[in-house]
Amino acid sequence: MPDPTGEPAKKVDGRVPTISTLAIVATVLAFIPLCPPVNALGAVLGIMAWRRIRESGGLLTGSRLCVVAIIGGLLLSIATLWAAQAFASWQQKIQDRDMAMVLDGFLRNATSGDQERAIAGWSMEDAALAEDDIHRFGEELTAAFGDFESVRIGTSEPVSGPSLLELRVNCWIIVRFEDGEHNGSARFAMKTMMNQFTLKPLLIDVRIEAGADVEFALPVVVEETNEDDST
Repeated sequence: MPDPTGEPAKKVDGRVPTISTLAIVATVLAFIPLCPPVNALGAVLGIMAWRRIRESGGLLTGSRLCVVAIIGGLLLSIATLWAAQAFASWQQKIQDRDMAMVLDGFLRNATSGDQERAIAGWSMEDAALAEDDIHRFGEELTAAFGDFESVRIGTSEPVSGPSLLELRVNCWIIVRFEDGEHNGSARFAMKTMMNQFTLKPLLIDVRIEAGADVEFALPVVVEETNEDDST
């Protein structure tokens, strides 16, 4: 009578060979979806099971299952890791695009004098701003660099937020004005949208360099001064 692997069951020293339990477990683990470490473990167990079958003197069967577990486990783990990296790269591009759009809208509205629309791209609950601050920021940028043209995200790096459910992203940005490109930085709070599985970026900090040790920033940085109480 053949076993489940298709191998004939021949008696060895009067005993009927049995299928290797380890080979069955290896095959199951090798094909569990979306679990690369488990798939790789299935491949390793497949190798172990194949060695035990070979050394059993014919008392164990299931070598075909071992081959399936080894090849399938390795291929599935590699394919899943590749897909995960591709998905993460795609998500990163979408996130950078969304942050660039929010930042572009904020700078465009701030420099054109539309503070109300500019505030729509700012997280007021994380870093409150007054409309006068945005108005002053926009006027200073225009006076220093000319008309705002565009902005792009150079690099972005997720960082921890105030809680595990709140993500922050630090960005290096390149801003183009009438007089040319300027480096800067921006920080975003990633807000979860209600009834959606998406994150909306809102600004909590933006800085544009104007030269050595000079930058335009929001929120406004207030330098502390030490008062000399000596007489």
